[in-house]
Parts: sequence; C-alpha cells; structure tokens
Amino acid sequence: MSTDHTAIFRRKLADAIGRLSEAPSWIYVINADAPDGVSLRCRLGMESHDYEAMLVGAGLATIDYYDDDQTLLSYSRNGWETFVAGHNFSFMLHPDMPERPELNKNQFDMSNKLNGTPRDPKKRRWWHTIRIGRKGKGASSARHILEQVDDRRRLDTNPPPLAGLSQIQRVFTGSMAKLVVESVKLDGNELLWDRYTKQMDDTNKKRTRTTTYIKAPRKSSGSEDRLRSPQKKKNRPGEQTQAQSDHATAKEGAAKEADQVLFGLKEAAAQAGLDVSAEVVVEEIPLENIDESADESADGSGVNYSDQFPILCKVAKALDCNIDEDFIDDLLVELVKLRKRGTKLQYKCNKSHRTISYVHVPVNTTDKSFHQQKQWLEDALEINGSKNDQHEEAYRRAAEFLAKKEEAAVIKGLQKVGLPVVEAMSATKMVAMCRDVDLPVGKEEVVFRHLRDHFGKKAFDGKRAMRMLGDDYVPVKAKHAMHSYVEGEKEEKIHFSYKDIKLAVTRAITERLRALSGQHGWEKLKKIKRTDIMNGGDHGGGAFQAGCNICVSFEDDDVPSQIFDLCLAEVVCRKDNAEILGKTIIPIFEEALKEITEKNLTVGLNKDGEIECVIGNGEAEGLTDKVCVTKIIYIIGDLAYYAMILGRENSSGHWCYICKLSAKEYAHLYKEGDPMTYEFMNECAKDYKDSKGKDCKYGVKARAWFQFIPLENILCPLLHLLIGIGNDILDNFKDVVNRDVEKLDPREVTTRQKFVQCELAISRDVARREEFDASVPGKELSRLKGVIY
Repeated sequence: MSTDHTAIFRRKLADAIGRLSEAPSWIYVINADAPDGVSLRCRLGMESHDYEAMLVGAGLATIDYYDDDQTLLSYSRNGWETFVAGHNFSFMLHPDMPERPELNKNQFDMSNKLNGTPRDPKKRRWWHTIRIGRKGKGASSARHILEQVDDRRRLDTNPPPLAGLSQIQRVFTGSMAKLVVESVKLDGNELLWDRYTKQMDDTNKKRTRTTTYIKAPRKSSGSEDRLRSPQKKKNRPGEQTQAQSDHATAKEGAAKEADQVLFGLKEAAAQAGLDVSAEVVVEEIPLENIDESADESADGSGVNYSDQFPILCKVAKALDCNIDEDFIDDLLVELVKLRKRGTKLQYKCNKSHRTISYVHVPVNTTDKSFHQQKQWLEDALEINGSKNDQHEEAYRRAAEFLAKKEEAAVIKGLQKVGLPVVEAMSATKMVAMCRDVDLPVGKEEVVFRHLRDHFGKKAFDGKRAMRMLGDDYVPVKAKHAMHSYVEGEKEEKIHFSYKDIKLAVTRAITERLRALSGQHGWEKLKKIKRTDIMNGGDHGGGAFQAGCNICVSFEDDDVPSQIFDLCLAEVVCRKDNAEILGKTIIPIFEEALKEITEKNLTVGLNKDGEIECVIGNGEAEGLTDKVCVTKIIYIIGDLAYYAMILGRENSSGHWCYICKLSAKEYAHLYKEGDPMTYEFMNECAKDYKDSKGKDCKYGVKARAWFQFIPLENILCPLLHLLIGIGNDILDNFKDVVNRDVEKLDPREVTTRQKFVQCELAISRDVARREEFDASVPGKELSRLKGVIY
C-alpha cells in the first residue's frame, strides 16, 4: 500500500470518527466480522469488503495466508495506537471537542455474550475495541465491552443516537468507495484483491443489481478550463454559450470516464469468476440552470483559484488533481516541512518585499515538556522584536502583558526560578513595625515614602488603609446588614466595618501631643485653645467611607496646630442612601458623637507622666495636671449626604435647607426667612409618615440625624457653594462682555438667555424624575422594567 493512500485513508477515517464522537461515549468492536449492533463497521455504514480494504490501506490491519484456500486479516495493535495518538486526532485537543478514542481488547465467546448460547472454549477469540464519543450524560460507564450490557446481561446492541448519522455514513462511504477500488486495484496486493473480490461476490449474491450514479461536473475535468470562471459573453439567438458548451463536453467526458471504470471492474470480476451487474447513470443538469456568470472553483467552494492562486493551479494541472481541502492540506504539509527551520517558518512576499514568519506552537501539559520545546517562545519574541533590534523591548512587553493578565502565575514562576519577589505588606504589619521601633507619628509617612520608592508602590498598603486597620492601636470591627436595593427583590448582605470612634479620637490626639512634647513641653501643650472635630462621609469606589478631620490649636503661637484625618468606618455598597446608612453606621456614630458632645474632653498626665487624652473628667484614668479642652463638633458632606442628615433625601431645590423660604422667595436676597429647627422638622417628618408619603412639607421626609449637634454646626458643603458662586460670577462677567465689549445683537442675547432657561427647565425635570424614582411607585416601575410576562 502506498504512503499517499495510507495518509488519505487515515485522515478520512479520523474525520469520520471525530464526527461520530459527538454522540455519547460507546464501545465498538473493530473486527470486521463483529455483529452489526456492536461493530465499528456498522457504525460507519460500510460493507465488510470495503471496511477491510480500508483498514489494510490505512495500515491498521494486514492480510496473510491462513491456509491454501483462505486468507487471514490481522489487526495491527501498534498501527491503531499510533493512529489514535497521532496528528490525525489533533483537532480533539480543543477543550470543546470530545475525548480521543480509547483502545482495548478482550477475549471471549461473542455468541455467548451476545445471544446467551452456552460457552464454547473453541469460540473464544480476541476482539479489538475502541471507545468513541463524549463522556457524561447518556454515555456508557463500562470500562470494557464486557461491562457494556443490557438488562438481560447481554452485550448492548443499541448505540446512542446521533443526529445526522445517515448523512455522515453516506458521505464517508461515498468518499471511500472510489478510493478503496483505486487502492486495491493499483497497489498490486493480490491477497487483498482476492479477499476483496470474494467478499464482494458474497455481498452481490444478496442483491439483484448495483447502480452507480455519477454526477457530471460543471466544467471539464483534467484541463485548466475547470479552474477558470466562465467569461461573460453576449451570444446571438440560437447560439450556445461557453458554459453550455462546457456542460455538453463535461457530460460526454464523464460518461466515457465512468464507462472505463465500469469496464475495468467487470474485467477484474470476470477474472475472479464473479458475475457483476452494474450500469452508469449520468445525472444531467438542465442547461437553463447553468449560470455562466458564476465564479466557482473545481470543488464548488466559490473561490476563483485561477486568478488568486495561479501557481497552485499550475501544480494541480501538472498533477492532474482537483483543488479541494485534501489536496491543499497535503500540499501545505509538504511546503511547511520544506521551509520549516526548527519551530519557525519564514517566506518572503514578492509584492511587499517583507519576510512573513510563522511559529509552530506545541501543546504542553508538563513543565518538562515545555522546557524541552520552549524554542517556539524564544523564536516568537525574537520575531516580534526583530525591527531595529528591539529584542529586549519585546521581552519586556511580553512580561508586562503576562503580569497584567495572570499576576499570580507570574509570581509563582519568579519564585520557582529564585528571583526575589516582594509580597505586599499589609497595613497591620506596617503599623506593628512602626510601633516596635517606636516611630513617631508623622515620621512613618516619610519612611514608607522611601520604601515605596525602592520596592514599588504596590509593596505597601496606602496611607488610608494603614490608618483604617491599625492607626493608634484601635481595632476594626466588621458586621453586615440586610438590604434590598429594589423593593420586593431579595435582600443582600451589606458589609461594613468601623472603629471605636471615642478611642480613635482620643488616642489620635494623645499621639500628636506626645510627638510635640519633646520640643515644646507640657506647659505649652496644655494651653489648648480649642479642638474642632469635623465629621463627614462620601461614596466612591464602591463604598461609603466616613471619617473625621481634627484640628487642635494652641494659645502659644510657637506651637503649630495639629491637623489630621481619621478614617472611622466603611460601608461596601453600590450606592449610598439614608436607608443603608441607617442600618449600618449611623447608630454607631450617633452614640459615639453624642457621648463626645455631652462629656468633657480632658488632657493631662497619666501615672507614667505621659500625656493622655480621654473622654470624661479623667479621674478613672488617674490623670493629673489636667485641663478641660473646648471642643466643637461639626457635620459636613456633599449635598446628598447633607440632605440625608437633615431627613430631606432626594428633595428638590424648591425649599431652602436653612430657612423656610421657597425658591421664589429666597431669590430676593433682602428677604430673611424663619430658621429651620429640629422641632419643626420633626413635626414635618411625623406628618409625612402619618400621611404615608403623601404630605411632604419643606422636603422633610424623616427625622434628622445627630440632633444633639446644633443645627448651625451641620454645614452646607463649602465646595459646592463655591462652585455655584463661581459659576454665577463667571456668567455675570460673560454678560457684561457680551453687552459692553462685543455689543451683541439683542436677539442673540435673548436666544442665549432662552438656552439657559431651557437648561434650568431640564435640570428641574431631572430633579422631579429622580424624586419619583426614589418614591414607592418609582421603585415599583424600576423593578418591572425588562420583566416579560
């Protein structure tokens, strides 16, 4: 058997097995004489003589004399193992493809296992099996074919169904039929020919007639014309077109070729003493169905090979071959083998004068196999950086990509080769290190700035994380609350963490004062003018963070004021609102800030003579030489947080936040309204609650938070106010320039003013829409969006 035929047989058989593998896993018998229900031959839809000839042609079986009158077909175990593990099944390496076939063999009496007949030791023989298909639901769980049985404990003869099985069998047997005859006839294997004709005779006796259908090609075979598209041409009435002429020629040539093949078959059958009855039927294509403007190749793929691939057409003409996928694959394999150097394949494009490179990437499953075949990676990076000799830059870019794509894998690789890898130092470890060396507060930031510069920014947690997790020895507590973002939907866990606010404030002040004691002394430090504690919060980065800014000022001008921030709590949430904050950190803040407000803030010397700050009069801590510090507590935040504090979440700008004037009334700056009070706001909140959300006065919907803090200490966001004032100043300046400098036409000025009015109207509509979205009907509408009934 020629090498060319062997490769073609194996490729086509592997393709057919791959298609059969889409069904659930099943074990089939390879032997040709196996019963239909369990045989691979039956699954492929082949006759015995074609199946055996195919196995011999593929190098998966051999023919030898059994005695003077019979021949013996022996199955090649090594051939099957090489075939299954070889490149023909490389397409099954894809994760979406089924598993590769599995081979096995068992010795048993087929009649006993299949029909339940008594066991006969003389009938025991080896049966070669192959497992094909996807493992999983509906697949056979048998380890070998003897375990693949039905309810009666007999071999199961009902393989799993497969959609399009008959089509797969028809295509496969059709492509194999001519190939088998050609290989058996031309390769000169007399044993195979004798066995083939004898089995074909046995099959013929069961049939009365064999009919061969040959479809005439659109273009004549064996000539270059079949690779060209028909030329468009106008014809006189009654004159045949070029396509019609080609069709007639093709029909005549196909009939002659079929007659020659049939004559050879009959002659071979006559020599073997067989009586074969066959005829050739040429299926005609109506002339009116021929489209002379069609641009098809010989294989019907629609590619104009003659124009796009002239060299390929010359090769095909010289070899007298059709240009199909098999021909292109075989040609490509040889070209790659010819030009491949190691893992690289390069060629020069004559049109662009550029060198095109390809690299063969192997599939590796172990470190050992990767290191043995790592040359492909070096070649790829060398090609990538070949321009201007930028090989080092190519390696750097690849390393950056891998670090971003799979950071954990890159770290493991660096550790395995012994390169130093700096692991990120947590905030807890950072604080512990500072405390062990008694590093003064303020100096630690300088130290970590130098460390980050040397080890990298990601080697240490940020300043905020350090303070959040361990600043001033204050532990962090974590809890969660249940909340539903949309009314009626399932509640989610809202995780939040917080510090002991009283402890965090007093210890932070203690640390700052102790840091100053070495330079200024206690006598100056105890003369504290006042302490301002400004609490606030904002949402960003997927969490609401709350903290405070503390300013400690002294009567002595030589002592600098101490201004520092504390991060006190964090709520992990998609968006912040009064309901979420009310369930998480607000009760904690209210309790702590109320105690700080109502009790004294005392600073003195403890039993060890060190400065210490406490909430209360300091008697329990045993403070001496103590002073009571004047303190003022403020609440500040952005407009959204400011409205939540006052119980006016999602309110519009129609009412003033400070007094009882409406927008129309406070537009006149000379008018002064009655100030808002907690009592009045509580009454409005009660009315809103009693009316079930229908009676909303002055935008108040709930009781205000932190009512122990004076209302004037709940500050409007200064940044937002300055932005508004700045915008007003800029708008007025533009008006003066337009009127007095540019001297614009009054109609243009009027148009611009209307544009501004439109923007204001839009902003008011947006505010009303947001207010509706926050209401119960709005939430219901939001929940119903996208729901299909």
